[in-house]
Amino acid sequence: MHLPGYGGELSVGVRVKPTRAYYSHYIIDDTAVTNHEPTLAPEMGGNQYLVQDSLAADIGVICSPPGMGSFRMAAVVNNIIRPQAIDFESPSATGMLKQDLAPTTISVGVALEDDHLTLAADLLDVTQQLGGSQLRLGAELRPMHSLALRAGYTDDGLSYGFGIGGFNIAFTKNDRLAFGQTVKF
Repeated sequence: MHLPGYGGELSVGVRVKPTRAYYSHYIIDDTAVTNHEPTLAPEMGGNQYLVQDSLAADIGVICSPPGMGSFRMAAVVNNIIRPQAIDFESPSATGMLKQDLAPTTISVGVALEDDHLTLAADLLDVTQQLGGSQLRLGAELRPMHSLALRAGYTDDGLSYGFGIGGFNIAFTKNDRLAFGQTVKF
C-alpha cells in the first residue's frame, strides 16, 4: 500500500485466528496420595477439563521510509483482539477466577537488506507480558542465487545455518521451546 504523500512503502497485515483453550485442575492431598488418584478441583464440575473456543486477532505493520528502500521497520501486536478467557467459579478466597492464556504483546524490528545481505534485529515482547523481552539478531549472506548462509543470536545463544535451493537447515546449542510461550501451566 502506498500512502499519498508518504513516498515510502507501508504494508499492514491482520491475522484472525480461531483459538481453543483447555483448563484442568486436580488437587493432591493425603487421600489422593494414598489412593494414587488425584481429586478434581471443585470448579471442574466433575469434568476432567474445561474448553473455551473464541477468536483472536493480530496486526502487523512494516514500512520502508522514503528513499530508504533497503531499510525496513516493523511492529506486530499479537492478540490485539484477545481470545476469551476461561471463567469459572472457584471456592478459593478470590471467588471468580479467570485463566487468561493470551496477553496482548508488542514486538518490533528493523532490517537492512540488499541483493546479497540481510541484517535484522528484533525485540520480542516489548511490554514484557510473557516474562521478559527477548533480543534477536540475525544475518543472512546470499553469495549465489540458491545458496544462503545464516547466523543469529538470541538470549539462548548463537545459531547458524544454511539454505540450498529452498531447503533450510539451522543449528543451535540451546533453543527454548516455543510451545511454552503460548501454553501456560
